Amino acid sequence: MDAVRSIAEASGIAPAMVRYAGLKDRHALTYQHLSVPAGMELVSGNPSVKLRFLGFSHDFVSTKVLTGNAFRVTLRSLSALEQDAVSVRVPEVTAFGFPNYYDDQRFGSVAGEGFFAERLLRGHLRGALKIHLTSHFPNDSPKERERKTKVAASWGKWDEVRDLCVTADEIAVAEALRKGGRRNDLLLGVNAIPAEEAAIYLSAYQSYLWNKVLGILLGPHFHDHAFTVPGKMGGYRFYRSLSEKSLQRLLSLQVPTVARRLLPCDAEVQEAIETVLAEAGIPLSAFGLRGVRNAYFHSFHRPAIVVPRDLVSSGVSPDDRYPGTGKACLEFRLPAGSYATMLIKAVVGAAPR
Repeated sequence: MDAVRSIAEASGIAPAMVRYAGLKDRHALTYQHLSVPAGMELVSGNPSVKLRFLGFSHDFVSTKVLTGNAFRVTLRSLSALEQDAVSVRVPEVTAFGFPNYYDDQRFGSVAGEGFFAERLLRGHLRGALKIHLTSHFPNDSPKERERKTKVAASWGKWDEVRDLCVTADEIAVAEALRKGGRRNDLLLGVNAIPAEEAAIYLSAYQSYLWNKVLGILLGPHFHDHAFTVPGKMGGYRFYRSLSEKSLQRLLSLQVPTVARRLLPCDAEVQEAIETVLAEAGIPLSAFGLRGVRNAYFHSFHRPAIVVPRDLVSSGVSPDDRYPGTGKACLEFRLPAGSYATMLIKAVVGAAPR
């Protein structure tokens, strides 16, 4: 999103005119297709973003045309145990795949106050707006963290909060808070949040719920050699192998993301979703988000497990950058929406801790 904003600003067009198929990792060398209406010329406003014209299409780029992603990842500074894990786990992951969890980067919008969307679903609109204005994130500068801390300390003193806001959407949120505590006033603040940012807030909580549903569904398929890798929003549980029956069942299992209009799913999936929502104390009807105009929950199917294509390991060798450790290069392809970092966790995470 930062790249798209910088390109749009340098090109003199609205960011919404730049269409793309999914988000890329900030800390990586990535290639992405962009599209704009014919006649527009894009230039880069960021020295780390390079543009190359490819041609024309009858339609704009979107996730609907994304079939998958190819990866080349070098694992470095591997301990002896991690080197053993790579050697053993690459064939296992090739044969049995790995759970298709959403990984930690999906929860980048979640800080100490919790999920914006959860507050929204519970009707705690002022609490959701507080998360929006005050949450600290790793990429925040010291000055930004100090400003947000002051906003939190001034919470309830709306004139002071207004004076501490810097962007147009923050000011609009503060103005809505100044109007009072009525639902319609607070909804003005919620709807002032940019649509892309609101969508990220909602997808973070939706992804969290999806992971919990998947954990329930995978439970009967875990055996003694299963292992857990710590994560930002809880541990990720991995199997080492599957029976042929379990493999075929999980390969066919499609799990919908939670929304007011839930897509059709198997009875066991429906039961798992109901269990997770009951634990959260949030009814499915709440996902309609009455009065929220700039974002909504969309239900779509996501496979329970993923088997990577063309997974190849270079084998383990001494790491030239970190003496005394090992390195290995993995190349593979994943379908759209699956996480390469989760595959790495599935491989290296088997090492005893």
